[in-house]
Amino acid sequence: LHSVHMSYDLILMQTEGEILIQKIKDLLTTLHGQISSLDAAYGNNPKMIASLKDFDFYIGMARKLLGVNVTMFYTANIARTDTVLQMINDLKLRKYSMFGEQAHQIDFSQFKPRGHYADQQNIWIYPDLPKYFQAMIWLGRVEIYLLPPSDGDTNRISTMRTSVLSALVHKAAKNSSAYHDIQGFDNIIK
Repeated sequence: LHSVHMSYDLILMQTEGEILIQKIKDLLTTLHGQISSLDAAYGNNPKMIASLKDFDFYIGMARKLLGVNVTMFYTANIARTDTVLQMINDLKLRKYSMFGEQAHQIDFSQFKPRGHYADQQNIWIYPDLPKYFQAMIWLGRVEIYLLPPSDGDTNRISTMRTSVLSALVHKAAKNSSAYHDIQGFDNIIK
């Protein structure tokens, strides 16, 4: 079993280092490039501004974690990303409101690279592995609620705002090559 696990881990790391890291950078760049179109379509609606800023923040933050030089579309997101980057670098449990919900505990220690993402020999071969790990943690662990949490505290979260954020990500993907790229990325993982 150890041999199977080590072989799988090596195959995964090589696939990430040689294919997936660049694919996710390209995918996020494509998605983030849609923000001006989304702003043109929805920016005049005051009810959409928070979700548009959330889109810019969510996608822009993932790009920053990958080490991409990012210009945030909404200048308010510059301080927002700097704050979250500092919390990620601190690797501690912190109270924060990501998308307008009541501030709650977020375990930023989850962003500490581990396994093959932290092995110095692997990083020497694939220097972006730790950044890729953090970006994927961001994309996978940041809570974007479509329904209220099952804990019964429906006042804690605004599912309308995060549902609109989700719809904006979908629209940006459908209006660009990103939707196809997401499917390709997913197929490689499968």
